[in-house]
Amino acid sequence: MSNDKKIDNLFLSIGMMKTATTWLYSVLDKHPDIYFSHEKEIHYFGHFFTPVIQLNREMRFKRMLDSIMHDDQKQYNPQDLKMKLIWYSDYISEPINDNWYINLFKNKTNEKYCADFSNLTCHVNKEGWRRIKNIARNLKVIIILRHPVHRLFSHVNYHVTIFHEHQKLSNWSKSEYRKFCKKPFIWRNVFYADIIKRLITTLHEKQYRIYFYEEIINNKNEFIENIEEFLGIKKFKYPKNILDNKVNVTKKVSMPNFFYDLFIDEFINDVKNLSRLGIQPPKEWDDLNECAKQS
Repeated sequence: MSNDKKIDNLFLSIGMMKTATTWLYSVLDKHPDIYFSHEKEIHYFGHFFTPVIQLNREMRFKRMLDSIMHDDQKQYNPQDLKMKLIWYSDYISEPINDNWYINLFKNKTNEKYCADFSNLTCHVNKEGWRRIKNIARNLKVIIILRHPVHRLFSHVNYHVTIFHEHQKLSNWSKSEYRKFCKKPFIWRNVFYADIIKRLITTLHEKQYRIYFYEEIINNKNEFIENIEEFLGIKKFKYPKNILDNKVNVTKKVSMPNFFYDLFIDEFINDVKNLSRLGIQPPKEWDDLNECAKQS
């Protein structure tokens, strides 16, 4: 970290939700050239450049307490706990500004990149992207897209399940599903084209890379190697149990037949807009791709 308060190399994963970003974090956290803070999602840019407040005092204190209480006591290490508490003392400090954000990475040693996997960053406006570019000398950004119908259902399933109400998904009517999907915390993540447009019109093409969730499913090793190449870091041999581990798994619930058609016209329009931006989704999206071509 240099003296004029900029991050030398900043690596952002900006979403989308339910596209294996937590799995990716668990894998890349093992790479010796990537440094993550104690919070996978800092939400600094989302806090200031989206409507969603994420860093008020209560939220930061809650995250601190949750993180400490969820530590594995069987692997308790006094020195690790000490360093963690010092980090969280910075995290809950004020004022929240660029120096606050940069300071969260001060414990980086020999790693090349400071990494922040805040999914809300995908929603920052153009002013936010200018701030991001200004805070880092070298910026690398990735975003992962997923078949929008499947991603939406997974997102709904996740939110219902964390409140132990997954049985609702088997009983909801079309109107109940539609009403839940329209809730702001769900609906703001449904469409991709506007997000991608802001990304590609604000950043240089060497600063970002767009991936697809289906690439991970098809060949996770090749996917990881592609990210390493994008970052310009050495290939690393990750433990197989880390690569194969499933994280943030929710109770498997079958998507009702009618769910696919709830917002099909909107999804087809979004795929058409992605195509206009030069983004070609994988073959797993062919149902939407073909409809987009015909409409």
